[in-house]
Parts: sequence; structure tokens; C-alpha cells
Amino acid sequence: MIVLSYVANDDDPIFSAAVRHDVLESFRQRLVAVRSPLAANGERAAQLWRQADSVLDDVAADIAGVDFAPSGHQAALTLSTEIGVSRADHGVRPVESLKVAAIMFDVLLPVVYRESRARSTDERAATLRAATSLHASILHRFGLGAVSYASFLLKKVSGSHRDERHRIARELHDQAAHAVGVALQQLELHEAYQHSDPPMATKRLESAQAAMREALDVVRNLARELRESAVETGGLERALSAYLSWQVPADIRAGLSVTGDLTVPGEVSQELYFVLREAIRNTVLHAGARNLEVVVAADAHGIRAMVHDDGRGFDVTAAMSQATGVGLWSMRERLELLDGTLDIDSAPGKGTVISIHIAHFGPTS
Repeated sequence: MIVLSYVANDDDPIFSAAVRHDVLESFRQRLVAVRSPLAANGERAAQLWRQADSVLDDVAADIAGVDFAPSGHQAALTLSTEIGVSRADHGVRPVESLKVAAIMFDVLLPVVYRESRARSTDERAATLRAATSLHASILHRFGLGAVSYASFLLKKVSGSHRDERHRIARELHDQAAHAVGVALQQLELHEAYQHSDPPMATKRLESAQAAMREALDVVRNLARELRESAVETGGLERALSAYLSWQVPADIRAGLSVTGDLTVPGEVSQELYFVLREAIRNTVLHAGARNLEVVVAADAHGIRAMVHDDGRGFDVTAAMSQATGVGLWSMRERLELLDGTLDIDSAPGKGTVISIHIAHFGPTS
């Protein structure tokens, strides 16, 4: 059994400080040679060195026959969780972690074998022990990191869906419930005026009817939005076309262009639709635009999309740093779940161009 914590004896360390330094430097050079994104960032590189060093602790403990230490298990869990969350948060795909794990095994194996062979008269047994001990430690830590990686993404998905529910709840409260409240107030006024001032009573009744029609329209639009947003039932192009037809007012000229094969996983189309829908909604509600253009193009390299309007524009940095930028942050987070990117080009009086790129169909590709 691989032991997860080991403190080397200062008088007779299995892996001396010099050995550790040399093997970690070799590990670093290999990662740099293959241009690993994990070695290019200082924080993530430091995590890698700590992980490789702690793998040597695991193997040293196994070679020395040290008993399992709960504190060591907690340290492995903490470090691996930290690594998994960091990589998920920065959009580093799991395939990069697999590549690093393979390189770590290649670099550490000769050193581990040498120390194992020095303590055994059976070369075959020493070789097997070195390989299995090293493999078990790396696999265990990679598994812990993968769990935290997936958990982080699941929380993001849950948060994204929660934001969508909150948006619908706000629209029901701010628009439908408000309109119903106005209608009730007008009906009360109708009752008060129906004997003393019949013409005024009639006006109040007409106002109540108009408010109820407004509430009905809000509910119908939300119901249609929920139905049409199910991209898997008719495809992304149909869902976008339907949304533009009933969401964009007549005084805005809207165009839609969809090219290429959009036969992609349902979750990709669904999340992309939500992002594009948010961009369209922002244009309609805030841009004061006269023209709106939506372009989606797919090819063998992924999907590119753009939402362009000639509206009043805005300060992107200021919007992203304030509560008004929540929708923009939601768009960016949805795309990060797909290993995609969002670029916003806008300035007051300039209009807005939102560019989307999804190079791979899913974060685990």
C-alpha cells in the first residue's frame, strides 16, 4: 500500500535534497520542452513541483515501509484539490494533466528504481515495486484532482442554471406581478368610481384590462422562451431565429447568418444559445441600436459567433466591475465551461461587438 506521508531521516534520506532538486529540474525542463501550459504559469508550476515532491514522499514511504499517516492523506487531498480547482478555474483541460502525469512518471521512474534497487537483492522485484509504487501515487493524486476539477465545473453549471432561474423569477416579479398589481389597483378604482363617476370608472376598467394583457404577454413570452430555448428539439439556428422574431422589436433591423455543420453535442448548442440570447437581450434592452447582426459559423476547428450592434456602446471595464456586468460574467463563465472564449469590443458611442470562439466541443476534449 502506498503511504501518503513520509518525513525523510536527515541522517539517511532516501531521496536527498540534491536528488530532489535534480529530478524536479529535469521535470521542469521536460515540461518546458513540450510547452506545457502548466509550466508557463508561476502558480500552477509551483503546484506541480509540490506535487512531484510529495509523490517522492509517497514512494520513499513505501520503500521504507512506513505506516499510513492520516495527516499525509489530508495533505495529499488538500494539494490535489487545490490543483484541480485551479486548473478548472483557468480552463486547463484534463488532457494537459494527463500529459504531465505521464511525463512525471517518466522522469521520476529512473530515480525511484535506483533507490528501490539499492534496497533489494531481487532486481525484478525492485523494478516492479518502483513502477507500481510510483504509478499508484501519481494515479491516486490525479484522481483526487480530477474529482475536484469536476466538482468545480459542476458548481459552475449549477450556478449558471441558478442565474437563469433568478432571471426568470425577476421578470415574473418585476413585469408580470407588477402588471397584475396595477390591474388590481385599477379594478379597485373602478369599483370606487362606478357610481359617482361612470366615465372615470370605465377608464379604470380599460387600464386594468391593459395591465392584465401586459401580464399575460410576459407570461406567454417566458413560456415561449423556455420552450424555444430547448435547442435539442430544433437546432441552434431555429432557436435563434425564433428568439429574434419575437424578442427584437420592429424598430431594430435584425439579421441572422448560420453556416457550417452545427451537429455538436447538445450541451454545447444549449450553452451557446444562452450566451447569444443574453447578448441579443442586452442589445434590445440597453443599446438603443437600429441594427443587430448575429453570425454563427462552424467548421472542423470549432465554432465562431458574433453579435454586433450599432447602439450607444458602453465602458466594458466599468461594466465588468459592477453589478451591471453580471450578465456579461455569466456569458463568460458559460463559455469557459465549453473551453471557449468571449471578447467584448465596445466603447461609448461606438456600438458593441461580442465575439465568441469555441475551439473544442467540451472542456474535457
